Amino acid sequence: MDQMDIIIVNYHSTDYLKSCLASLEAVGAMHWTYPIWVVDNSGDTALETKLPQYPHLTITVNNKNLGFAGAVNQMIDQGKAPYILLLNPDTCLLPGFFDELASTFDAHPDGGIIGPRVLNSDGSVQGSARAFPTFVSGFFGRNSLISKYYPNNRFTRANILTGSLDEKRTTPVDWISGAGLALRRTAVEDVGALDERFFMYWEDVDLCRRMWNRGWQVLYCPRISMIHHGGCSSEKRIIRSVIDFHVSSFRYISKYMPLTFRFLFPFVISGLFVRMQIILCFHLFRKSRLRVRRRKG
Repeated sequence: MDQMDIIIVNYHSTDYLKSCLASLEAVGAMHWTYPIWVVDNSGDTALETKLPQYPHLTITVNNKNLGFAGAVNQMIDQGKAPYILLLNPDTCLLPGFFDELASTFDAHPDGGIIGPRVLNSDGSVQGSARAFPTFVSGFFGRNSLISKYYPNNRFTRANILTGSLDEKRTTPVDWISGAGLALRRTAVEDVGALDERFFMYWEDVDLCRRMWNRGWQVLYCPRISMIHHGGCSSEKRIIRSVIDFHVSSFRYISKYMPLTFRFLFPFVISGLFVRMQIILCFHLFRKSRLRVRRRKG
C-alpha cells in the first residue's frame, strides 16, 4: 500500500510498546519502510535506549503530558504520508493487516476512517464499533457495570454495534474506538485534526462525528484484525483517568447537545458529576482494600 505514517502515543507502557513494534515488524511495516512515530507523554528521556533499533522509527519525548489528541497532532503535522495509522501501545497487529487495509481504502474512496476488528487478550471480540452516544447509552458503555454483568441487554447492544454486524463485510458505523484507527490524510485535512480540548477520551467520537458531518464515511472492517490488551495507560493513573473521562464527556455534550435540549444541560451535568463520584468512590474503596490485604500478607 502507499506510504503510511504510523503514530503511537506512549505513557509508561514500554513493555507493551515493544510488543506493538514487534507486531508491526511481523506484518511488514518495516519492510514497506513506513515511518513510525512514537511520541512519549511520560517524559521518559531514556525510552530510546529501552527499545530495539528499527529503521524509520522516530521517538519524540514530551516534557509534559499533552494528552492523546495533542500528541497525535504533533506527529500528524510532521508526517506527509497519504494515510495515517493511530495505535495504542498495548495493541498488536495480526497478519494481513496492511494488505486488507489497502484494499479497503481503495474500494471506499469516501472512507475517511477505517477501524479493524479488535480482539481482547483472550481472543474475544472487543466492542470497538459503536453508535453515537445518547443520554441512555451513557449508562451502557463497554466498561459500564451494567454492560459487564448484563452484556446482552438491548441498550448495550444498541450502543455497541460490533456483535450485530456482519463479520464478512465492511460496514459504515457511527464511530470506532481510537485504540486503532486508520485515517485518510485528505479527510483529516478537510475536517481538521483531533480536538485537543479532549485531553483523554472522546477525541475519537468527536473526530468520527466531524468526518460524517463533512461527508466522509467511518467504516468497520472485520477482515482487518488486531489485539488490544486495554487500559495500560489509564491503569497507571486510574483516578485521574476517571476524572479525564467525565471532563471530556462534559466537553462532548457541550459541543454537540442540540439547542432544543439545552434546557436539560444542568441535569445532564449533574448526572455526570454523580456518576463520576460513584466511580471514584468505587476505585478508592478497592484501592484501600488492596492496601489492607498487602499489609496482612
